[in-house]
Amino acid sequence: FSLIAFCTIFAFSLSSFAHPESLPKAWTGNIHFGYVANSGNSRNTNGLGKIVLRYKHREKWQVGGTIGGQFSTGKTGKTAQNANIAANAHYYFIPRQFAFALLHYQYDQFSPYIYSTLAVLGYGWNLLKTKSFKITVKAGPGIRYLKENTSKKTDSDLVGYTEGLATWHISDNVEFNQVISFEYGNSNAFTQSKTSLITKIIGNLSFEASFSLKNYSKVPKFSKNKYKTDTTTNLALVYEF
Repeated sequence: FSLIAFCTIFAFSLSSFAHPESLPKAWTGNIHFGYVANSGNSRNTNGLGKIVLRYKHREKWQVGGTIGGQFSTGKTGKTAQNANIAANAHYYFIPRQFAFALLHYQYDQFSPYIYSTLAVLGYGWNLLKTKSFKITVKAGPGIRYLKENTSKKTDSDLVGYTEGLATWHISDNVEFNQVISFEYGNSNAFTQSKTSLITKIIGNLSFEASFSLKNYSKVPKFSKNKYKTDTTTNLALVYEF
């Protein structure tokens, strides 16, 4: 069984909802539909569906959200089952500096931790902002809940969170992005990274190739998912609205 059919319905239904005339001008976003390959605790290839929404108000408030997931089965049963939901808000008190809030929920049946929930409040700074290049850093304290996949034990931690984002507009039609984040807690340290290259095809339609990595510094004892690192390779069409 594959998620391709579901992703098709998902993408087209959202695209009809997200027609530019149906949303206020302050709202923007994109829909991803394509191919994904996993390695680590989950090893498979399948379809991909994801939607991203962003809201900007008078240069002060910027609010965004992401929802996506994957489900697939094979001869041996389920080969992937995950969901990712994130929401964030930025308030720019001066042009290059802002306060931010982040809420992030991840569920993954093929991970040492079946779910993680993170809430952060912090400070951000646009270190560099030119016409073609931008570097942003964020940092702040937060609280994190991790539930072990095998034992179902839940760990709660106060964490230090840092994030860095670099965007390079190579040309009018090509963009490179690199984002990496770290969560430091007593029970575990967690690293996420995504490298992507986006090429405009025509109008609001683009093609994105990306490579993502997730790493836990420790794997719980007796965990059935023993790899510390999982990777994902995506090839997707992206519709901007």
